[in-house]
Amino acid sequence: MVSFPGHSLPSWGAFSRGNGYSAAKLVENFWGGEMEQTFSQSELEAIAAALADTSEGLTGSEIGHILSSLRIADPTPNMTKWKRLHNAFVERQNKSQNRRAILEFIRQAMKP
Repeated sequence: MVSFPGHSLPSWGAFSRGNGYSAAKLVENFWGGEMEQTFSQSELEAIAAALADTSEGLTGSEIGHILSSLRIADPTPNMTKWKRLHNAFVERQNKSQNRRAILEFIRQAMKP
């Protein structure tokens, strides 16, 4: 379980094992309809860390594919997975001033 202020995010394995968690449920439970808000720095770090978890998270090529398919810039492709994701999320959120692209990344990453 990954935690950040006000939220707890199940580990990547909880999503990949098909035990009832889904991207839609994650978004609804943790962020509701607040699409126009932005994530805090600590929230972005926790999301990136959970998605890029070494043992159960996305691979580097999966990260690159999803970023590319969503047209999210990959400013630091040679960094560690979580820092790469974090930097991509920060850059996109700063550009768009909302968290929609990050939520869509989560949805895409959690598709079975």
